[in-house]
Order: sequence, then C-alpha cells, then structure tokens
Amino acid sequence: MRAPRAIAGLLVALIEICLTANTEAQTVYVISQSGHRLTEIAPAKMPLQTIDLPLGPVNMAASCDGHFLFVTHPELQKISVVDLAQRKVRSVFPYAGMPFGIASDEDATHIFITDWTRSMVSRMDMANGAVTAEAKVGRSPAHIVLDHGRNRLFVANREDGTISVLDATSLAIVATIGVGKAPFALAFSALAARIYVANVQSGDISVIDARSLHVLATVPVGKMPYGVAVSNDGKKLLVTSQAESEAMLLDAETLAPIARIKTGRYPEGVAFGASGQRADVANWFSDTVSVLDLDHAMEVERVPVAEGPRYVALVPAVGLCRAN
Repeated sequence: MRAPRAIAGLLVALIEICLTANTEAQTVYVISQSGHRLTEIAPAKMPLQTIDLPLGPVNMAASCDGHFLFVTHPELQKISVVDLAQRKVRSVFPYAGMPFGIASDEDATHIFITDWTRSMVSRMDMANGAVTAEAKVGRSPAHIVLDHGRNRLFVANREDGTISVLDATSLAIVATIGVGKAPFALAFSALAARIYVANVQSGDISVIDARSLHVLATVPVGKMPYGVAVSNDGKKLLVTSQAESEAMLLDAETLAPIARIKTGRYPEGVAFGASGQRADVANWFSDTVSVLDLDHAMEVERVPVAEGPRYVALVPAVGLCRAN
C-alpha cells in the first residue's frame, strides 16, 4: 500500500522541480491586505522575503521593466511605490478618493487608478504624484487594464454591470459595454485581442473583442468568480471561484472547460507564469498562495503568507505590455 503514495510523492516533487526550472526568471509577489505586507516568492530564495507596506494594500500593478510595483491603499487614500531591487517602499502619494484598481503605462511615467467611491478614473504622474486628468465612469469601478497597442483602458464597473472603455491619453469615453452582474476582475490578452471579465454575482465571464468592443460570449464558471487571468500565449484561462474554493481552467480560445482545481479558501487574485505551465492563486481566507501545475491540473504547493492575501503578480510580467 505504500508504493502508490511514494510514487505520487515523487511525481509531485518532479512537477515542482519542473515548475521551478520554468519560472526562474520570474518572481511571484503577493499583497496581503490585513497583514500590510508584500511577500516575494522566488524559487531560489528561501525563506520568503517580505516588504512592509502602509495599511490595507489591496491591488497592484507592475511596471513593464519589472523594477517597480504600484499599490493601492483604499483605507489610507494613498498610492505606494515599491522599489523591487531595494525591497522597500520608495514613495507614498496621497489620493483624493478611494483608490482600488491600478494599471501602469509602458514606461511607468503614469499610472491609472479607479476610484471606488467617486466612480472615477484618474491618471497620476509618477514623478510627483500629481493627478493630471480624471474621467467619470460607472459606479464602483474595480479592476482596470490597459491595452497598450490600442491605447485604451478597460474598467469594470461593479455596481453598473458595465465595462467603460477610455482613451488612455484623453480619458475620453470610447464605449460602455454591458456585461454580467457585478463585474470585478479583468484580464487582457494582447495576442488574442480579448478582454475577459469576471462577473461575481452572475457567476460567469464575459469575453470582449478588444478591437470591435463587442461581447463575443458569456460563459458560466461557478459561484463568485473574483479573479481571472489569461496565459501569455492567449490559450489558457483561469477563473477563481471564492464560494467553491477552486480555480477553473478553460481553453481561452474555445472557452471550453478543462478542469477544476482545488485551492485554499476564498481564492481571489491569480497570475500565470511565463510558460503557461504554472499559476499562482492568492487564497484570501487561508493566508496562503496555491501553486498550480496546469499541465496536470493540480495544486502542487500551498505557501503560507501574511494575513489576507488578495492579489498576486509575476514580475517581470512577460507579454503584459506587448503592443499588438
């Protein structure tokens, strides 16, 4: 009876070695809202490295060169800038609202912020923290992504059930797109020219053509989908289901389900590794990060982090800033 367990243990060990080999160039960063900490999960660096952050960090965006992380702090009404090489907070800028979602332009000279309470999008100059432009969007804007190639911002308006599309230079509204109920998280594929929207209350994802701005499909994925990510090659899609404590793996092109993978409790943020073989999931109520092997559709490790992990990012974000 012991042989199958030994073989299974060896299989998991071999998978972990392969995952490490394929993600050496990237580092996983996890934001913990209650623990006020950024945890660095790098395969070659143990124990885990951490960086103390101001109170209540919720969301983050990496600069395209991988040098900085920009972090929102809704409770403090602040934006912090983390220097990853120095492993410290470089700057903290005040913000006149409740910052939630965040995205960076390609050269990290400006960031774009969603304001949950004022229902606005702001552009901030990273040289001095000055807000240089603002635009009204739908109610309770959550996540925001930037299509660098078309110079467009996509904003998930949770309370309106819409996506606002803005010109990133002028912040003029280009379109407003109806999606499912309570859209929250967004993922953008430059190669596929698609926006994937996780709709929390309707339990589905909406797929938007980034060129025509038309909704291509709506796909049921499970209860309370709070996180979504697409692989760099545009072929795999992961959606986290908080109510079911799992991640759903789909074919990003056909939208056919592939597998459901158990995670920790209340999974939220998710990010793919460069090869598309690995993904990391922040388990909000378990204070852990699940490391997933997507070739075998299984969780291979659960890494303890500071209390309340909400969002995860891999740096450098390969493919994220590629123009299309």
